[in-house]
Amino acid sequence: MPISIVDVPTLVVLLTIWAYWAIVVAMVIRRRRHTRKMSGVLPEQGLETLMWIVWIPLIAVWLALPWLALTHESGTLALPAFATADAYTALRCMAAAAGVAALYGSVRSWRQMGRHWTMAVTRDETSTLLTGGMFSRVRHPIYALSIGLMLATLAVVPTWPMLVVAIVHVGLMSLKARNEEQFMLGAHGEDYARYFHDVFPALAEKNHLPFLPFLLEGVGGVAALNQGDGIHPTPRGHAVIAETVWRVLKPLL
Repeated sequence: MPISIVDVPTLVVLLTIWAYWAIVVAMVIRRRRHTRKMSGVLPEQGLETLMWIVWIPLIAVWLALPWLALTHESGTLALPAFATADAYTALRCMAAAAGVAALYGSVRSWRQMGRHWTMAVTRDETSTLLTGGMFSRVRHPIYALSIGLMLATLAVVPTWPMLVVAIVHVGLMSLKARNEEQFMLGAHGEDYARYFHDVFPALAEKNHLPFLPFLLEGVGGVAALNQGDGIHPTPRGHAVIAETVWRVLKPLL
C-alpha cells in the first residue's frame, strides 16, 4: 500500500523502534568486544532466562507489526478504521512524537551508563549506582522509557496483536525492574536503599508537588487499627488514613 499522509505516524514509530533496537544491538556488540565475554549480554539468572524466552520473539513481533500495518489495507494487521479518522490521527501524531522523545531519553540514559550498561543482571562485576541525570528523577529510566515507547507504538498502531504485545512487554519490564531492584539492593545496600527512599521526596520538591511519605502513617503496625491479618485496616484505620490524605490534599483545594 502506498504510504499516505495518514500513515506518517506509523512510519515514524516504525523507524523509531528500529533505531532503538539497532542501537541496543550496537551496544551489545561493543560490550562483547570490550569485555570479550558474554557476561551482561546473556541472562545468568533463571528468572531472566525465562523472561528472555518470551521477550526476544516479542521484540521481533514489535518490530514487525508497524511495518505490517503500513503494508496491509485490511485484516487484523491493518490499521483499524477509527485510526484513520482526523481526531485520532492527531493523537497518533502526538504519540509518534512521544516515541521519538522516548528514544532520545533512552540514548541519554545509555550514554550516562556508558560502559556499565548491561542487558542482564551480572553478579560477577562491580556495578555502579547512578543517581544523577535522569536517574535522579526516575529509578529505572531505561525501562520506563521502553514502556513509553511501547505505549506510543500501541497508540499509533492500535491493533489487537499490538495490544497483546504491549501488555506482555509492560509486564516483563515491570518484572525486570523489580528483579534489578533486589540485585541493586544486595549489591549497594544502604546506598541504594537511601537512593530508593530519597527519589520521591526529591521529585516532589523539584516539581513543587505535595508529598505523602507514608500512606499508613499512624495505622501500619497498630494492631487495634488493622484486621486480623495484620495487613488490611479496620474502619477506624481507614478513617485515620483518610485524615492523613486529607491533610495533604486540603491545601490544594
